[in-house]
Amino acid sequence: EGDLKNRAMSKRVEKEIEFYSDVLKILSAFAIAIGGGTAGLIFKLHAPLNIAMFFLGLWIESSLLISMARIYLKVKYLLEDLKNE
Repeated sequence: EGDLKNRAMSKRVEKEIEFYSDVLKILSAFAIAIGGGTAGLIFKLHAPLNIAMFFLGLWIESSLLISMARIYLKVKYLLEDLKNE
């Protein structure tokens, strides 16, 4: 009974790690795209709208990077939890 419960829990943790890994891949793609667009705005900062878009891009990029770091730490924690079972 205990072994069956451990296997079910391990399977749940593996599914959770897989989900977070997929989310991390998607966020990485967004971060690259938004980072590229924001970097492109550096050369066009003469218009007020471009300045606003640049700072919006910086804010979104930093939010994405913080989210990615949190997900990475969550996956690391889940892997450690899986090792300890």
